[in-house]
Amino acid sequence: MKKYITVLLVLSILLISNSLFSQKSPTYFSNEQNTFDQSKLITTNNINSLISVNQLNIGNQNQVILNQIGTYNVADVTQSQKTQQNISQIGRENYYGFIDYYNKTPINFNILQEGNSNSLQIYGSNSIMNGMEIIQKSNFKSIVIKNYK
Repeated sequence: MKKYITVLLVLSILLISNSLFSQKSPTYFSNEQNTFDQSKLITTNNINSLISVNQLNIGNQNQVILNQIGTYNVADVTQSQKTQQNISQIGRENYYGFIDYYNKTPINFNILQEGNSNSLQIYGSNSIMNGMEIIQKSNFKSIVIKNYK
């Protein structure tokens, strides 16, 4: 009888802690628009959290909107100016890398990575990238895009 009471007590504690500490129905795409200073660094120690980062710099026409759902997702964005990106990573261990220093024309594109262990790397941009949507729905796949002048 003592075993059953202990088991019931442990199960009730687990049920209560799960309802208190679980995330409340996250949406896959956020409509929230927060303005951050580019010089600020945003970090989190909770790897199971929903991360939504918006970087707006209207003077130089930079806009990066990042939505991450999952664990160990990485987005490495390095740009000079005039680039607008909407990046969504849904899954585990996805990597997105974008490097562009010499862009002179405004570029606007969207990225969606859905799955596990995907990699997307973009080097440079040109007029073909403007308005492009890259959708990567898979597991363990890699895409490399190199744009030259």
